[in-house]
Amino acid sequence: MASEKNLNLKRETVATIVDKIKSSETVILFTYQGLTVEDVSSLRRKLRENDGEVKVYKNTLVKRALDELNLDLDEFLDGPNAILFSKTLLESIKELAAFAKNNKNLNIRAGIIKGDTVNVDTIEEYANIPSMEGLLTMLAGGMIEHVKNLSIGLNLYAEQLNDGQAVETSKVEETPAEEVKSEEPTEVAQTTEETAPEAEETPAEEATQES
Repeated sequence: MASEKNLNLKRETVATIVDKIKSSETVILFTYQGLTVEDVSSLRRKLRENDGEVKVYKNTLVKRALDELNLDLDEFLDGPNAILFSKTLLESIKELAAFAKNNKNLNIRAGIIKGDTVNVDTIEEYANIPSMEGLLTMLAGGMIEHVKNLSIGLNLYAEQLNDGQAVETSKVEETPAEEVKSEEPTEVAQTTEETAPEAEETPAEEATQES
């Protein structure tokens, strides 16, 4: 009776592991020997803030769960392992990797990302991807740079237009209006002299001649 109860408990545990793997974006196997209780508590708390949780199962039960999912991590199922289950892709990986850098007693071994098994190198690549906040900051910085360049270009174009208008205005002002006006009377005077009739004799002169 006890053995059957034990068997049912193991089946339930395997089913739980399977469900957790299926519902997780990220699953990471890591060793934790040498970490203090305070360190483990701190790690659990940080991972919970990123929708992650740490569980410890017997390797034999983990293997059975992985076999049901056709996943192979047998070479890493030796010695005490802890497993990170996370519903987020990057945040928990980044948090675990950052913790490992500051705590040599934590070693990341392998994992499952989006249903595929990955090695530690791939996990490190994911850990180095900027966070969503960082990506948004980079995007905003790039957009601001484009807007800045556009503003500079428009300003230079406006300055060129102003310079062109100034040149045209200066050309018009080279011939003063007074010079144009001063030439007109001269022409009129010349025309008057050329077309004016000879002076007629006055009536008094005519009378003198007749007498």
